[in-house]
Amino acid sequence: MELQWDDLRIFLAVCDAGSLSGAARRLRVSQPTLSRRIAEMEYGLGEPLFVRKNLGISLTKAGQRLLPAVQGMAQWATEANRSLDAKTSSVSGRVRIAAIPSFAFDFLAPIAEKLKRKHPQITLEVLASTQRLNLSLGEADIALRRYPSNDPDLMTVEEVVVPIGAYASRDYARRLPAKYNFRDLDWIAWAGVGDFLNPHKNDDKNGR
Repeated sequence: MELQWDDLRIFLAVCDAGSLSGAARRLRVSQPTLSRRIAEMEYGLGEPLFVRKNLGISLTKAGQRLLPAVQGMAQWATEANRSLDAKTSSVSGRVRIAAIPSFAFDFLAPIAEKLKRKHPQITLEVLASTQRLNLSLGEADIALRRYPSNDPDLMTVEEVVVPIGAYASRDYARRLPAKYNFRDLDWIAWAGVGDFLNPHKNDDKNGR
């Protein structure tokens, strides 16, 4: 069977979404249409690609063999399009940046005006969401993430260290234990483990 790129895109979307319904929403097609396309693809290959479950899908051995090649094709297609765009146009067009809402407001909003003045033909589209988008498929151009990506096809181009401080009055600070962490502060709920804050290390800086 000669595999068609449109079918492979559907296969990859299902893999990324983890379910047929999620892939259908991402591709903006109906779930019956997507299911039919997957069934036709499996029929042509002569073996199933997915195991349907109540809470999603998992790959069969055939699907696992196919996935790396399709991921590579998606990345090459995206790079080819970007390469052509870079040679035939100036700095213009839409740049889609995926970021969690706090990053979108704190980091992207301040630079949007500067970017617009420097490159007026660029349209910055901020996808403020906790959903992870697939850069290889072109769902976003840049991703701001809190943690490094485990995807071997992606690379970190810049890292930003953001200082976070908890501020209180001197009277409140004096009521805290000699050694404390975020859990000891009345107004902060901290989900981490271990002592994250060593108050004695920065006593002079904190004015205590």
